[in-house]
Amino acid sequence: MTETGPATFLAVVVGIFLMPMLAVVSPELKDAFTADVMVGIDLGTTFSVVATCTKKNVTVLPVEGHTTMPSVVFFNSSAVADWTAAPKLPDSAVVVGRRANALRATHPHNTIYGAKRLIGLDYDEPVVQLERKTLQYDVGKDEQGYAVPVVEGRMVSPEEVGTFLLRRLKTVAQEAGSVLRRVFGFKFKSVTVSVPVSFTHEQRAATIRAASKAGFSFVRVIEEPIAAAIAYGLDDHEGDRKVVVYDFGGGTLDVALLRLDPSQGAFMVIDRAGDPHLGGEDFDTAIAQHFNAKIKEATGATDDTMAAVHPAILQAAEGAKRALSDLESVNLDLEVARDEWPELDIPELVLSREDLEMICSELLQRARVPLVEALRQMNLRPEDIDDVVMVGGSSRLTAVRKLVSDFFGGLRLNTDINPDTAIAIGAARSFGC
Repeated sequence: MTETGPATFLAVVVGIFLMPMLAVVSPELKDAFTADVMVGIDLGTTFSVVATCTKKNVTVLPVEGHTTMPSVVFFNSSAVADWTAAPKLPDSAVVVGRRANALRATHPHNTIYGAKRLIGLDYDEPVVQLERKTLQYDVGKDEQGYAVPVVEGRMVSPEEVGTFLLRRLKTVAQEAGSVLRRVFGFKFKSVTVSVPVSFTHEQRAATIRAASKAGFSFVRVIEEPIAAAIAYGLDDHEGDRKVVVYDFGGGTLDVALLRLDPSQGAFMVIDRAGDPHLGGEDFDTAIAQHFNAKIKEATGATDDTMAAVHPAILQAAEGAKRALSDLESVNLDLEVARDEWPELDIPELVLSREDLEMICSELLQRARVPLVEALRQMNLRPEDIDDVVMVGGSSRLTAVRKLVSDFFGGLRLNTDINPDTAIAIGAARSFGC
C-alpha cells in the first residue's frame, strides 16, 4: 500500500498545500480517501493479526517485520510514580507485542499473555483456578468478581490488555496507508474483530469495549470460523455445503460446523464443539515440563532453581514446537537459560516430531474429541463434510493435521492460506469488500 516515485511526490505536495484547505471547507474530504478500506483484526490468544481490504484485495500488514504480533503486554511499574493508584498508564509504562514477549523469560510477573483466556470470566470459576496454576503472573478478583491479571499490586483487566493490543494494530494499519492518507493524519473509525463462537455476550461486549477504547468508534464482531471460511472464498460456492473449521490456536480449540445458505450466500454456524482450555500453550507447557525433568536429572538443580529457569525453558519449547512444522527435529534454544544460570551446565536437548507426539499424546487425544462431538450432535458422518478449513497456529503441527485428515478419511484439508492470518483476512473481507 506504500506509494513511491513521482506520484508520491505529487501527492505530498497536494496534501501539504492544497488538501488541508479543502478539508476545512469540506470535513468529509478526509473520509473520502478511506471509505473503501476495511480493517479486520484477529485478536488471538497468543498472536494477533491485522489486515486491510480494498476492492477485494486483502493485505496482511506486517508488525515489526512479522505477519503476526504476540498478544503480549509488558508493564513497567518503575515508569509511573504511583503505580497502583495512577488512573491511566502512560505509553512509557507499556510495551506491546514482540518486544514484550522477549521480556517474558526475565520479567514473568510483569508480562501479561493469554489474557483472552480470562476475559469476561468470574474469578471463582473452576477453569480460572486451573489457569492460575500455569500462568506466570498473578490473577486476582476485581470489584465485579471478574478474573484480572495483577501486576505488582495493580489490577490490569483482560479488556485493558486487549485495548493496548488493538491500539497498536490500529496504528500499524494507519501507518501502512498511502502517503496522502498519512499527510491527512487519517485514523480508522471502524473495525471488524473476530471472536470465538463460544464467547458469551459479556465476552463479546468486553471485546467491543476494548476496541472502542483503542480508538474505533464503530466495532463489528465476526465469529472466527465464519471469517476463516470467507478467507478461503467458500461463501462463493453454489448449493448447500457443509464446512468444518478446525481452529486450533494458542489457547483454545474450536471446531465449528458451518452450513452455506445458498439463497443468501452466507454461512451459518449450525453447531460447534471445542475445548476452551486446549491450545498451543498447553503443548508448550507439556514440552517444557518434559525437559524440566530432564535438566533437573542431568544437573541436580533444586526445585527453586528449576522454577526460576522454567520461563526460559517454556520459551524454548514454544520455538522448538513451531520449528517442527518444517523440520523433523530441532535443538532447543536454551542460550538465555545458559547465560542466566551458567553453573547448571545445561546439556544440549533435541525435540523430534516423534517426541512431540509422545509427550503430547493426551493433548492430541483431547484435540480429536470436538470433531466427534460436533458431527454427532448433528447426526452427521465424516463423509458428509464437503470442506475442512485449518486455521490457528497450532493447526500447523504435523501430528494435528494427520489427526484431522485421518478423521475425515483422508480428505484434503484447506491449508493453503497461512493459518495464522486466515481469520484476519476473512474479517477484513467480510463487510463490504
